[in-house]
Amino acid sequence: MNHATTKLLKWVILVEVACALGSVVLENILEDTLPSEIRQYIARNDNAEMTSVQMVGYGFGVVLLAGMIVSWIGLWRLWRPARTIYTACWLSAILLYLAMEPAYYYTPVGVMLSEYSTLAGGFVLGLIYFSDLSVHFSRAKAKPGAAPNGDPATPGGNSGVTEGPPSVS
Repeated sequence: MNHATTKLLKWVILVEVACALGSVVLENILEDTLPSEIRQYIARNDNAEMTSVQMVGYGFGVVLLAGMIVSWIGLWRLWRPARTIYTACWLSAILLYLAMEPAYYYTPVGVMLSEYSTLAGGFVLGLIYFSDLSVHFSRAKAKPGAAPNGDPATPGGNSGVTEGPPSVS
C-alpha cells in the first residue's frame, strides 16, 4: 500500500469533515442573511408540527451520522469494514436527503461548503475503490501460512507424511 495514497485519504477525510461541519455552523450563523421570504418559509417549517415521516427520517439521520463518524475513524485507521460502512452511509444519506423535504435553502457559503464536502466524499469513495487502497479494503485478512492468491498454503516443514504408497507389512 502506497504511503502517499494513505496520507491523501486522511487529508481528504479531514476536508470532508471540516466542510460538513463548517456548512452546518455557518448556515446557523448566516441564516439571517437570506432574503426575508426564504426566512419566513424556514420559520414556518420550523414552527410546523413534525410529521411521522420526518421523525423517522431525523432518527435515521442520527444513525447515519453515527455511521459516518465510525466510518471516518475506520477509514483513517484503515479498518477494512469501514469502506462498506462509509458506502452504505453515503447511499442511505442520498436517499434520505431526497425523501425528507421538497426544498432546502442554503446561504451561498453554506452551499459551497456542503458541495465541497460532497466532492471530498466522492474523492474518498474513489480512493477506497479505485486506488491501491482498494486492494487493502477488499481482501480478507490473510491467515498465517496462506498463499498470496488465497489458495490454501502448502504446509511447510515435515508434516509427518511420507511420499509414496503406504508399505504393507
